Amino acid sequence: MQYFDQKTLGFTSLLTSVLLPLVLLGIGGLTRKDQATRAWMRGVAMYSLGFIALALRNQIPDFLSIVAANTLVFLGYAELLYGLKYFFQRPVRRRWASGAALVFAAGMWVYIDAGGVEMRYIMASIALMVLSLAIAWEFFLAAHRLQPTQQEGAGSERKILRVFGGVFALSAATLCLRAVYFVEVMGRSNSDGLASVLSMLAYFNAIVINFVLAACLPLLVSRRIQRDLQASEASLIHVQRLAGIGTAIIDLSSLKITTNSFMQELLGMELGRDLTMEDWWAMVHPDDRTSVQLVWRELASGRSKSTHNAYRVIRPLDQHVRWISVTSDVRIHPSDSTRSVLSTLRDITELKESELTALQAKQAAELANSAKSAFLANMSHEIRTPMNGIMGLTQLALAGPLSSEQRELIGKANDSAQSLLGIINDILDFSKIEAGKLELEVIAFDLQRSLDQLRNMFSQFASSKGIDFEISVDEAVPRGLVGDPLRLSQILNNLVGNAVKFTEKGLVTLHVSRITNDVDTASARVQIVVRDSGIGITEEQKLMLFQPFVQADGSTTRRFGGTGLGLTICRRLVNLMGGQLHFDSVAGQGTSFTVVLDFGLSDAALGERRTQTRAPVTSLAGVRALLVEDNLVNVMVATMLLESKGVNVTVAENGQIAMDKLQGAPDAFDVVLMDVQMPVMDGREATELIRRDPRFAKLPVIAMTADAMSEDRQRCLDVGMNDYLSKPIDSEKLFAMLAHWCR
Repeated sequence: MQYFDQKTLGFTSLLTSVLLPLVLLGIGGLTRKDQATRAWMRGVAMYSLGFIALALRNQIPDFLSIVAANTLVFLGYAELLYGLKYFFQRPVRRRWASGAALVFAAGMWVYIDAGGVEMRYIMASIALMVLSLAIAWEFFLAAHRLQPTQQEGAGSERKILRVFGGVFALSAATLCLRAVYFVEVMGRSNSDGLASVLSMLAYFNAIVINFVLAACLPLLVSRRIQRDLQASEASLIHVQRLAGIGTAIIDLSSLKITTNSFMQELLGMELGRDLTMEDWWAMVHPDDRTSVQLVWRELASGRSKSTHNAYRVIRPLDQHVRWISVTSDVRIHPSDSTRSVLSTLRDITELKESELTALQAKQAAELANSAKSAFLANMSHEIRTPMNGIMGLTQLALAGPLSSEQRELIGKANDSAQSLLGIINDILDFSKIEAGKLELEVIAFDLQRSLDQLRNMFSQFASSKGIDFEISVDEAVPRGLVGDPLRLSQILNNLVGNAVKFTEKGLVTLHVSRITNDVDTASARVQIVVRDSGIGITEEQKLMLFQPFVQADGSTTRRFGGTGLGLTICRRLVNLMGGQLHFDSVAGQGTSFTVVLDFGLSDAALGERRTQTRAPVTSLAGVRALLVEDNLVNVMVATMLLESKGVNVTVAENGQIAMDKLQGAPDAFDVVLMDVQMPVMDGREATELIRRDPRFAKLPVIAMTADAMSEDRQRCLDVGMNDYLSKPIDSEKLFAMLAHWCR
C-alpha cells in the first residue's frame, strides 16, 4: 500500500487532471462546438486545482485546502455538465451552478471554525455525488436518444456514452459511500484516519475519471463529427435532389470523374459506376459535341476559370435526349496544387420544351398577325380602288351642271362614300394600334390651322341639326407646336363628331387652354375640352365606353350608327402620345371629354403669331403627266381631274409600258403618277428602273395608290418615289403636289 498512499494518489490525480486539458486542447479543433470544448477545459482546470489544494492539506490554510478545493471540484463538475449539455444541443442554464457553489462554499466555511471535519466531507460528497449523477444521466440519456439501426456510426458512439455514464455513476456511488461512512463515524476518535482513507478513494476516483475522459472524449467527438458530416452529406444530397442538381468533380491530371448519385440518376447511368471522359463525350449529343469540347479546352488550359453552357446529352440506358445546364469552375488544391473542375448540372429539358412551345406559339401568333395584316392591307387596297372611282366620279359630277335633285342624290352618294372611307380608316388604324405598328410623327405644325379645318368639317353638319359649334382658344396657348398633327386631328374629329352626332339641340364647344403659363419652357401642356349638351352617358354605359366595337347599347347603334371604334382609337392614340383622356357625363344633360397632351414648341410659337395660309393652285396648264394606272375607272377619274387643270395626260396600263414610253421619249414628261399594284410590272419595280437611268434622276415620281398602310408609304419612298398619295384621291392634295414638284 506504500505506492497507494494519499500523497501518491493525490499527485497521480494531479497529473491526470493536467493531462486531460491537453487532450481537450488537441480535440478542440475537431469540433465547431467551441463552447462545449471551452467548458470542458474550464471544468477540468477547476477540479484539477481543487485536487491540488486537497493534496496540500495541512500545508496550506484550511480555507484553501477545504473550502476552496471542494468548491473548485464542485464547479469543475458543473462546467463539465454544462459542456455536455451544450455538446448534445440541449437547453443550458449556468446560474444554478454558480449559486450552488456559493452556498456550498458558505457551508464549508461555517464548519471550519466548528471543527466539523466529518460534516465538511459529508457536504462535499453529497454535492459531488449529485453532480456525478447528473453527468451520468446526461451520458445515458444521450446514448438512449441514438438509434444505431437508423443512424450510421451511432452504435460505437452509443457505447462510448454508456462507458462515460457508467464511470460517473460509479463515481456517484463512491461519493455516496464516503458520505455514509462519515455519517457513521461522526464524533468518533478514528474519524481522521477514516477520512484519510476515503480521501484516497476520492483521488482514485478522480484518476479513473480523468483517464476515461482523456481516452474516450476524443473518440466521442470524432464519432459525433463523423456522424454530423454524414448527416450533412445526406442533407446536401437531399437538397440537391429537391433542387434537381447533380455534381461532378473532374481531376484534370487523371481525368477521373467523381459524381454524386443524383447525377448518375439524372444521366441514366448505372449507379456506382465510374465515369471517364470518354464516357462523357459519348453521352454528349453529336450536334453539340464540338461546342462543348471547345468550352472544355478553355477550362483545361486555364484560359477560363468558370463557364456556363447548356447542351443535350443522350442517356445511355434509355437513349432519351435531355437538355442539361452545366456550370463549371476550376479549383486548385492548396496542398499539392493539383487542378480539378467542379461542375453542377441541372436538367432543363422541361424548360427547353416550354421555351420551344412558347417560341412556336410566338411564331404562330406572328404568322397569324402577319396574315391579318396582309389581309387588311389587301382588303384596304381592294376597297379603296373602287372607292376612288366612286368618290372621284361623284366629285366630277358635282362639279358639272346638275339639277337640284341630281345634285342632292349625287351629294348623298358622295357622303355615303366618305362615311364608308371613315369606317375603313378606323378599322385599319385600330388594327395598326393593336399590332403595335402605328408610328407617330414629330413635326412642326400650326394648331390654329388644325382647328380651322375642324371647324370647316363640322360647322355645316352642326348647322344642319340646328345646334351651335364653337371653338375657343386661350391667349396663352402657343400656335406653333411640335407633334403629330394628323393624330391630333383624328382624336378631335372623333370627339367632335360624336358630340355633334349625339346632340339634338343646344351647343357643342371645343376649348383649348394651356395648363402652365411659363412661356419660356421648351414644351407646352395643352388641355382640350369638348363639351356637348347631348344625350349623356349612364353609369352602366361608362363601364364599356372604351371597349372596341362596342357602343352604349343596341338602340344607339340603330339610331346613330357607327362602328364603336372611335373612342377606343382616341384613348389608344392619346396613350401613345403620352397624354391623358377622361370624361364626365350625366345622362340626359351632356358629356365633356378632356384631352391633355404635351407638345414641343416650333419657332413660330416663340415669335409673332401670324396666319399661315396656302395659296390655292390656280393653274397647272402645260404640265405633262404620265399616268401609270391599270384600272379603267381610276384612269378616267384621274384624267378628268388633271385635264380640268390643263394637265396633258398620257396613260400607261402598267410599269413596263411606262418604261417603254419613257425610253422612247425621255424628255416628254414633267411628272409620273405611279400606281403600285399592277400586272406585268408593278410601280415599285418600275420606279427602281427609272432611278437607275441617269436621264430620269430628276424626274418626279408620285405614288398614287390604294396601298394605304404606313409601311406602304415608306416602301414607296425607299425605292425612289418623291411623294405619296393614297386613294381615294384628294384632288386638292394632288394639285398641290403637282404644283410643288413641277415648278
